[in-house]
Amino acid sequence: MKIYASRRDDLIAERDAYDAETAKYQSKVDEGEERWHQDTRAIEESVKAEVERAIGETSLEIEVFARAGWEVGYEVTVRANESRKFDEGTALAWNWEAKIDREGNLVKDSGSWSGLKVVTPEQIADLEESVRVMKVLNSLDWEHILKRANPKYSDYVSREDQAAVRDRTKNRRDYDREIFEEDLKEAIQSGAWIKMKGRPETEYYRGSLRGDFWCKISSMSEKQVKCIITSSLDNYKANPNYYSEERISKAKLYPQIVKPVETTTI
Repeated sequence: MKIYASRRDDLIAERDAYDAETAKYQSKVDEGEERWHQDTRAIEESVKAEVERAIGETSLEIEVFARAGWEVGYEVTVRANESRKFDEGTALAWNWEAKIDREGNLVKDSGSWSGLKVVTPEQIADLEESVRVMKVLNSLDWEHILKRANPKYSDYVSREDQAAVRDRTKNRRDYDREIFEEDLKEAIQSGAWIKMKGRPETEYYRGSLRGDFWCKISSMSEKQVKCIITSSLDNYKANPNYYSEERISKAKLYPQIVKPVETTTI
């Protein structure tokens, strides 16, 4: 039998060192992204607070949302009476928004799909308050509020760090596969039995075994292994001549090997 010099420990050390270096770049990217998100959220909260202060106390159910635009400035959406649209005292549920478009122009819009109900004093009061809030919104200096510089992603995360993470991830060797191969070589060298799961795809045992079974590999080539399969090590020990070796493709056998590799000897 060919004697293999195990590279398992070396492979684990190489894997850990490679992954640790990749993690350094990923950490820099993650930390930069978090700072970028924090600074963006801080400006969004500032914009939101300014709009809420302008609206002041109101009997309406008001929600203000502020977010960074795709390219320039910020966007604000105000929603009124969203969850009260079917209440008896609600005259109107509506939304109002302002944003800076890609050309740097201020764009305002509003809408409602709830329909207008103004037949009771409560509904009239609700509508009057909606009109007051809409007047406030339309009177604000939106150019000043929205035309704020967006934190630039490139100021927080470098292209070099991003490229390093991408390239190292793409070019990473399949260390787990290599370690797995080393474990199999050691099992072959020691004559150990390897724990398996599923249904062995062999001519003799096709579909007849389920759950755990054991495989003893005597040799393997690039595409095949030569092995003995049993569902019971006690049965094999009692009558080893009953079992014969079979050839199985690695593509069928490997997925059934319990990982990490578990072995035993008898």
